[in-house]
Amino acid sequence: MITFSFEEIRTQDKFLWLDYNHQYLKELRERYKLRSLINDDMDDLAKVKAVMNWVNS
Repeated sequence: MITFSFEEIRTQDKFLWLDYNHQYLKELRERYKLRSLINDDMDDLAKVKAVMNWVNS
């Protein structure tokens, strides 16, 4: 016989965020000229779309 528990199991994903000025991120931005993808006139959604298009290509 199969039984199921209806207790809610909560898991918490842990995300690690590097500081913006971390050396790895600096090298990544410089090597791939990522700053050229976005500008200050873009809203957050436009920035995300620009980065997504870059990743996809």
